[in-house]
Amino acid sequence: MKRDLSRPTKITIHEVAAAAGVSIKTVSRVIRDEPKASEATRQAVRDAIKRLGYVPNAFASAMSSGVTPVVGLLSSGLSEPSILRTGYEYRMSLQAGAFDILQAAGFGLALVRLSEADQAHDFSGLIARVRRREVGGFLITSPLCDREGLVQALQAAKVPFASISSPAELHNGPSVVANDREAMCAMTRLALQFGHRRIAFIRGNAGWRDADHRYAGYVDAMTGAGLQLDPALVFQGSFSFDAGRQGAQQLLALTPRPTAIIASSDDIAAGVLAVAHELGMNLPSDLSVTGYDDIDMARKLWPALTTIHQPVEQMAGEAARRLMALMRPVRHSEPAGSAQVELRSELVLRDSLTSAPR
Repeated sequence: MKRDLSRPTKITIHEVAAAAGVSIKTVSRVIRDEPKASEATRQAVRDAIKRLGYVPNAFASAMSSGVTPVVGLLSSGLSEPSILRTGYEYRMSLQAGAFDILQAAGFGLALVRLSEADQAHDFSGLIARVRRREVGGFLITSPLCDREGLVQALQAAKVPFASISSPAELHNGPSVVANDREAMCAMTRLALQFGHRRIAFIRGNAGWRDADHRYAGYVDAMTGAGLQLDPALVFQGSFSFDAGRQGAQQLLALTPRPTAIIASSDDIAAGVLAVAHELGMNLPSDLSVTGYDDIDMARKLWPALTTIHQPVEQMAGEAARRLMALMRPVRHSEPAGSAQVELRSELVLRDSLTSAPR
């Protein structure tokens, strides 16, 4: 019976195997890039795939290997104040960075919100998702990686996971961080070079790795310049616009005022700028302000915000790549180097930082 060429017909793996003169299992091995095939056989299969126009079903291929080709990106409730940080843009950047890498490898990305059941002491609800093959592993971001018992529960259940912005001592698995301490030290030194000496600092959420490291960078620069730290110039806030407002109201009520305020995030810096404008201050001549993250809003503020670009998408992509190496070590080899990789953040100079007032 002749094939009706007027109707497109999906090429099957059986036809590829017949064209290449190999078994179906060999074709599957070549598609999954497993080592049990000679280079000549691999080339014959690739040629047959190209000639026939065969499109492998990546999802089915991954499932047949015993791995659920879906990574769960853990999230708390979006309305929780403690998780606001840089808002939706930060979370979207994480999703985009992970998705690009996972999609290229035939994996999917699922957003997994921790429910009350998931947050039980043993996190049985979360682990059940893996047992039901809804997901094959998890990406965990700060501050969820610090959630008491979470890492231990996943390790005990042998669930693959990788973390983003977690403390180095938290676990010995794959982890991706930014050089927060070094970058914030460089920002503070820049303010010092501009002549500022009375430099205030607004901290992010207490206990978060990135918040602690950014404050440590400020301390490094100030003490390195031989300046004594003034506790009155440090405000304990959170990664939010409202915390920036509260911090600015307290710091700008001091006599004398600080000539510069370094914020732990762009959202915090936006709150500082708002208060300064309300007080009728001439920015940046009366007050310099800097942020951290380089979200899109930073260039739209007035004055445009000097900040630090955090490579959020690259961090998520690298964490996804390392997680796939755990989930499918035959196909995705483990990247060389230590379990924790540090990516560089870079200073972005705009108008909000200038010389100290005379």
